Amino acid sequence: MISYTAANTILHVMYWLCAYFLIIGPMGYFKAWIAYKMGDPTMVHEDLLTLNPIAHLNAYNLLILLLLMNAPSYIYLPLLLLYFMGAVGRTPLVNPWVINNTSKYLIAIFSPLLFNILLGGLALAIGGFFEGMEIAGFFTSFAPVFVALCGRIILLVVNLTFLSFFNNIIGIIFYFWLHRYVVSQQAQIYIYVLTIFLFLLLATFFGGYVNYAISMLMQLIAYGVSQLIGVR
Repeated sequence: MISYTAANTILHVMYWLCAYFLIIGPMGYFKAWIAYKMGDPTMVHEDLLTLNPIAHLNAYNLLILLLLMNAPSYIYLPLLLLYFMGAVGRTPLVNPWVINNTSKYLIAIFSPLLFNILLGGLALAIGGFFEGMEIAGFFTSFAPVFVALCGRIILLVVNLTFLSFFNNIIGIIFYFWLHRYVVSQQAQIYIYVLTIFLFLLLATFFGGYVNYAISMLMQLIAYGVSQLIGVR
C-alpha cells in the first residue's frame, strides 16, 4: 500500500510536469518566431518553431525543478542556485552575425522576456478567475476538486515563467559580458564572483517572497471575480 508521503510526492511531480510542459512549448515557439521575424532562421533550421514541448525540453532545468519540489530550505537555495547556473556561459540561440540590424537583434533577444511576463500574468488572471467562480458558487460538488488541481498547476506555471525570466536575463548578461566586452581573464573571474552573488540574492528572493506575492495576487483576483459574478 502506498504511503501518504509517496502519494503526495507523486502528485507534486505530476503538478510540476504539467506546468513545465504547458509553458515550454509556447515560450520556445515565441522565441523562435520572433528571431525568425527579425531575420534569424537559426531556430527554424533546428526545428524549434513548434509548440511541441519535447522539442524545447531542457533536461538539466527539468531535473533541478523536480529536485526543488519538496526540498527543505537548506537544500532549496543551493538547488535554485544550480538552476540559475544553467544560464552561465549559455549564449542566446539568436545569431548576432545573421541579424545585421542592432535594433532587430535586441528585439529578438529581449522580446521573450516580455512574453514570459505576459504568460505569467495571464496564468495568474486565469487562476484567480476560476477561484473567484468557485467562491461565488458557480461549480458543482465535483468541479471544485478539478478547479483546485488546476489552481495548483497554474500557480506553478506562474512560478516557472518568472524563474525562466530571471534565467534568461542571466544568460543574456553573461553573453554580453563574456563574449562581447570582457577580454581579460581577471575581469572574467570578477564577473563570475559577482554573478554568484547575484544568484544568491535571487535565490533568497525566490525563497518565499514571490510565492507569497503570487498567492496574494491570485486571492485578490479571486475576490474581485467572486464579487462581480456572485449574487450578494
